[in-house]
Amino acid sequence: MLYVTLFLCGAIVFGMGAFLYKTKKIEIIKSYDSRKQYDRDGLAKFEGKNYMYTGGLLIVVGILNLIFQYNVIFLAALGISVIFIILISFKSINGRSKYILVENEKAAKIEKRRSKMTLIAVLIIIGITAVPIGVIFGIELNAKTEFSVSGKDVKIKAGLEKASFNLDDIKKVYIKNTIPNFSKISGMDTRDINRGRFNVSGYGDGYIFLETNKGPYLYIMLKNGFVIINSKDASKVNNYYHKLNYK
Repeated sequence: MLYVTLFLCGAIVFGMGAFLYKTKKIEIIKSYDSRKQYDRDGLAKFEGKNYMYTGGLLIVVGILNLIFQYNVIFLAALGISVIFIILISFKSINGRSKYILVENEKAAKIEKRRSKMTLIAVLIIIGITAVPIGVIFGIELNAKTEFSVSGKDVKIKAGLEKASFNLDDIKKVYIKNTIPNFSKISGMDTRDINRGRFNVSGYGDGYIFLETNKGPYLYIMLKNGFVIINSKDASKVNNYYHKLNYK
């Protein structure tokens, strides 16, 4: 789960920062250059704090993910945290040069130029990776279930997840107000939004497309597996039922 990854990454980064701050082992800093002389104490405290701030943010976001799953509060916190981590990275890259003991003004200018180039590279990488991921994730969270019947072909799609079957494969269709416990095999699994392939207690492996954690739920039992659907608009569940010609 995401919160476990955030906890572990946050703890590792925070631990590195605390270790650096306490021991002054600046050799663990990625940009450390053994050919240069540093203000070890100043650099260790500066970068140690930056590491601890970043690790702390990841841990906080992990806690929010555990509590709120993927709702608006978590997404807002995630976005704010990304912005702060970018700012911390900027502060780190732009500020570490002042802890390098240089012999002349020319060397200082070269070091400052290198810091700026490194910062630009970091921002480009973040833009290339974080922005598309955020867009895709936002689209996934807001995707609506599409249910269509064409002839005997039934297609269900929501976001990146989809399922299809033939009307002749249906064994039974019914509506219930409850759904048993389920666990994800593949797909999206949040507190309210669940879609993809799941193991449902008492039913086995099949597909579910849930927009909310409330009923009613349409159960489509197939010769091989099943599909369970609901909607934020409860009337749509009855429409799905009648599209399958079960009245």
